[in-house]
Amino acid sequence: MHEASIAVELLKVVEAQARQAGMSRVSGMKLRIGAFRMVVPELLSAAFEVVGQGTLAEGAEMRMETVPLVARCERCDEDVAVEDYVFFCPRCGAPLLEILSGKELDLVEMWGEGGESP
Repeated sequence: MHEASIAVELLKVVEAQARQAGMSRVSGMKLRIGAFRMVVPELLSAAFEVVGQGTLAEGAEMRMETVPLVARCERCDEDVAVEDYVFFCPRCGAPLLEILSGKELDLVEMWGEGGESP
């Protein structure tokens, strides 16, 4: 379950950003997660709940937006939504070598007490 390691690293980022913003408690956050990361939102939320115990992010709400996996076909000069992780252009069959979106793992926003998200 790679969600556990993501939760640990996310907590480090959340705590650092919260301290920088002067926050005493983080009550929520918004994440953008690319489909290529293969994160199961419920598992990430559960893992963060466990690692966040006893921290300033304990009990924080987690809102997640999934970013679709999109690649570029150099032959067709088109952006292609990748379905079922098949990296071939549905029009011409060429391999899709350039991923345009879907690899994101971004902390977009946090909110809480005693400051504002940087």
